[in-house]
Order: sequence, then structure tokens, then C-alpha cells
Amino acid sequence: MNDYLNKLEKSLRRMSANERKEIVADYREHFEIGLEAGKSIEQIIASLGDPSELAKMYTALGATNRAHESKGVKDTLHMLGAILRFKVGGGLLIASLYFAALSTMLAAFAAAVGLIGGGLAALGYAVYMFTQGYIAYGFLGIFAGLVLSSGGLLGFIANIKLWKLSVGNLTGVAHKIMQKRVTNNELDIDKG
Repeated sequence: MNDYLNKLEKSLRRMSANERKEIVADYREHFEIGLEAGKSIEQIIASLGDPSELAKMYTALGATNRAHESKGVKDTLHMLGAILRFKVGGGLLIASLYFAALSTMLAAFAAAVGLIGGGLAALGYAVYMFTQGYIAYGFLGIFAGLVLSSGGLLGFIANIKLWKLSVGNLTGVAHKIMQKRVTNNELDIDKG
């Protein structure tokens, strides 16, 4: 029993100390209940499963919880790594969707930055035209610069909001998948 629990605790190294203690205590309780019911330690271990696989499952659950709460890029990348290590059903799909969203959003951010840069270049052109005495072209440059810069800035702000929305939804899906997997695993343990 102690070997099993030690292996489980060591396998949970990516989790916080409090999370590790809570999970190990939960599995210690499974052993106590099983022993009281007259099961052997080997039978209990067989019903619980491999501690390193359990650790991957709980690590993935913790990563999805953190990513779902923060919606940050770093936590989301940790979540993707954890669910791919655990081979969660749908993990590859979630990773693919995330990287598709990431590449689309990077292209949209690049376009917004390009518009802002184009607007600044048009304003520079306007200054040059004014110094050369071409007033009409100078005003045209100012107009183009303001339109491009403001469009780029609005696009940049919209991309930030869209990023939060898309990442939030993907982490939410991963979070639900992991919760279901853990719940199903716990139900299987209780049956065994």
C-alpha cells in the first residue's frame, strides 16, 4: 500500500503540495475501505490502476482547471501538454483546434499591426507632401493614415477579445472532458 501511495505521490510532482496530499489521502482512504471490506492489497491495487496513469489524469485535470480559470497562454500550453501526455480522448482534437485558433489569431494580429504601420507610413507621407508643397496629397495622406491606424487599432482590440473568447471556450471543453474522465475513473474504482 505504501509503495503504491509513494509512487502515486512522486508521479504527481507537477501538482502543488496541497493537491498531492489531497489525492494521496483520497487513495489511502480507498485502501482503508477496501481492507475493511476484506479485499487484499493486490485486489485494491488492481481496482485502482497504475499510479503513474492516475497521476497523468490528475495532472491533466489540474492543468485544465488552471487554464480554464486564467485563460492565459502559458496555462493553456501546459494544459495541452498534460492532456496529450495523458492521451485524453479529444486531447488531440483540442490541441489541433487550439493551434488552428493560434495561427489564425497570429495572422489577424499581424494584419492589425500592418494596418497600424501602414497608417503611420501614410502620416509620414503626408508630412513629406506638406513639406514639398503638395497640400492636397498631404491631406490625403493624413486621411489615409488616420483610417489605417484606427482600423488597425480597432482590429487589434477585437483580436484580443476574440483571443480570450476562443481560448476560454477551448479550455472549457478540455476542462469538461477531464472532469468526465476523472468522474468515470472514480466510478470504476468504486465498483471494483
